[in-house]
Amino acid sequence: KGHNLDRICILGSREVFFYYDRLIKFLKSLSVADTKVVDLQTNLTLLNEIRIKELKQISDNTGVKYLFSPSVDGISKRTYESIRKGAKFNQVIENLKLVRDTFGAENVYVNFTLKKPAYKELPKVRSFFKKLGITNVQISHDIYDEKAKKLLSNYKES
Repeated sequence: KGHNLDRICILGSREVFFYYDRLIKFLKSLSVADTKVVDLQTNLTLLNEIRIKELKQISDNTGVKYLFSPSVDGISKRTYESIRKGAKFNQVIENLKLVRDTFGAENVYVNFTLKKPAYKELPKVRSFFKKLGITNVQISHDIYDEKAKKLLSNYKES
């Protein structure tokens, strides 16, 4: 508190919104004297329209800008749901659109981690998100997947 930081990045080994009430309490306590920006690294599975609107209201009230860094590791329902067990692709894409529309596409930075089920999707990843109006896309490889590492190192965008 009071250190006038440029950015606080909220991430974890689990979904940051798992402790939604605690996180909201923390975000409400912040001001621009604490930080200019909060970067929320999320898989978007625990968000919905009500929560996204609440986050926007808190950001507006505190003056602290929110960035979203969602991890979306498949661009088709089949691939995504085979990677992210229990998650629903359509819900995540809807939440991504809501975040984009609420906070602006320039404040969304998608993280796509290439792994086995999504190998064939690699050439289409950027165009998929571009069609959603999101151009900030980082593609990396699963650190345990040597084939993904090789595919990505040989990948040249057209």
